[in-house]
Amino acid sequence: MVNKVKVILLSRVRKLGNRGDVVFVQKGYFRNYLSKFRFADTFSEKLLSEVKSVNQSSNDVNFQKYFDILNDKSIFLGKEASGNEVLYAAIRATDIVKEIEKDFNIKIPTKNIIINQPMKRLGLFKIEVDCNKAACLNVYIGRSVEEAKKMSLVKPTEEKKVIDEKKTTEEKKGENNE
Repeated sequence: MVNKVKVILLSRVRKLGNRGDVVFVQKGYFRNYLSKFRFADTFSEKLLSEVKSVNQSSNDVNFQKYFDILNDKSIFLGKEASGNEVLYAAIRATDIVKEIEKDFNIKIPTKNIIINQPMKRLGLFKIEVDCNKAACLNVYIGRSVEEAKKMSLVKPTEEKKVIDEKKTTEEKKGENNE
């Protein structure tokens, strides 16, 4: 524990903790990243009580309300795609924010949308919305909103069967053309 320092997180840090958590981290990680970008500060009882009192504020009540509304919900996007189900333009956080605002009447900052993998194909993607704890949101992307909604009705095992059937029929067509 010689190289570790006790810190208080001032905001949610992915894979480390939420705002107000007290954690031990490497000195270099704290100095070069957490402190530099104001994600954490060195531990003190005074700072801990300040952070805990701020967590009780109305802002957290709003985030909790957002978490309750968004967790395990789905949004549907219709985007243009090529014949092999690749989108012409990847889905960005701003697209998701606009759709959340339209569907749920909630304004969330773009920085609170966490996209773990690039969304460049049609199908289902799971993203996180940072509301001081991560809300999981399903994003269905189809060529139209109706197609995306149909995707949500197909069970994951059935969806895999449908994709496999498409591939085999395309392969058969390719063999017949030769």
